[in-house]
Amino acid sequence: MGAGVNLPAREVIIFDTKRWNNEWLNRNVFHQIGGRAGRPGYDIYGKCTVLVSDSREKKKIRQRFWQTNEESSRTDSPHTSTKPRFDEINSMLICRDELEKLVLSLIYNTKSTFQDLLNLLNKTFFDFNRWKASKKKDSTLEEWQKESKESFKILLKQSENFDNNKLLGLERLFLDSDLEITKTIDGDESQAIYIRDNKTQYTISLEEDHIFCSCSNQSFLCKHRIFVFKHLPLNTVRRILDKEFSILEKLIVNGYIVENTKGEFRTTTKGSICAEMGVTRKKFEQLKNWLMYDVVSTNPNLTELLYFCVKIIPKIEDSDYFVDNLSYKRPIYEHVILGREILEVIRKHQLYEGDLLRVEVSLKSLIAALTPLTEYLGLTKLCQQFKDLDKVLSEALRHSF
Repeated sequence: MGAGVNLPAREVIIFDTKRWNNEWLNRNVFHQIGGRAGRPGYDIYGKCTVLVSDSREKKKIRQRFWQTNEESSRTDSPHTSTKPRFDEINSMLICRDELEKLVLSLIYNTKSTFQDLLNLLNKTFFDFNRWKASKKKDSTLEEWQKESKESFKILLKQSENFDNNKLLGLERLFLDSDLEITKTIDGDESQAIYIRDNKTQYTISLEEDHIFCSCSNQSFLCKHRIFVFKHLPLNTVRRILDKEFSILEKLIVNGYIVENTKGEFRTTTKGSICAEMGVTRKKFEQLKNWLMYDVVSTNPNLTELLYFCVKIIPKIEDSDYFVDNLSYKRPIYEHVILGREILEVIRKHQLYEGDLLRVEVSLKSLIAALTPLTEYLGLTKLCQQFKDLDKVLSEALRHSF
């Protein structure tokens, strides 16, 4: 009910506000589910009922999902005026690997030029959030994007021509006047720089041309790192940027993309498979090694291969829904390999039908991605096993819906 299907209703009853692992529902998902009641265009009235076990749980739910003052928190009146509380929506581009994944996907889908990539990155939700978070409230989004494009140039290309003017451009995007270096500690192989940001202290670590910051901003260039750049030799800044970024160069060197004489980038076979899988280059390399050294070396049968895949899903999906995937090994074996009815399996193992099916759908997606990868790696026998496993899984899913 949270997303994907238009199911309007007069009344929605939410039985539980927590997931199976006792984690709270995302606030946005909660209100999306409740919002199915009385949908505009279908009805003029809607009612959402949340079931609770006692007044303590009621108070916790109200405090989590609604903006309430002290008086409304104390009252039991069902007509208390409250406003919904939502979780902030952030960009998924939280690190260099994710940006690299996006760039590879753009090249795979559009055969982009360097200018095309700049224009597309300039229109991302990530860049819009950067503008909102900046102190440049007097500048328009268009003015911001013009300056911001320079930072994307640095992220995409080698920084051989990086000079003081470009550093000043980065400072204009990221810096404010509240930063101050309070202490520097030099070690044999690293350096620690302590920065005061208003009343909070952060630590910048420099190790072998890598730069780390203790702030919560895991994005590409936080203001603390840019501030430190001002106090480093320009050659050191160039080496750090080349080591941390130069995304297009790294994709070319590692054989994921090529550039033609017209300046257009396109993906290689390896790059296309990685883009279709929707994983970062780092995860793609991990999957290659996993297939070649962990899976092939054991010469698995179909059931063992199924278990290998069940185990690897959380590492690929970055999902917290199925942390304990191995608990699904036996139910999936009975449903997929032995061909037992899904209702029989979930009753026996006391599972929710949706949870089991979600794992199996994730399995099917993973197997569909691994099949061309094994073919590319020349693992002929394993490739055929994945095709066989896909057929068996498809048949089990077909009878489940």
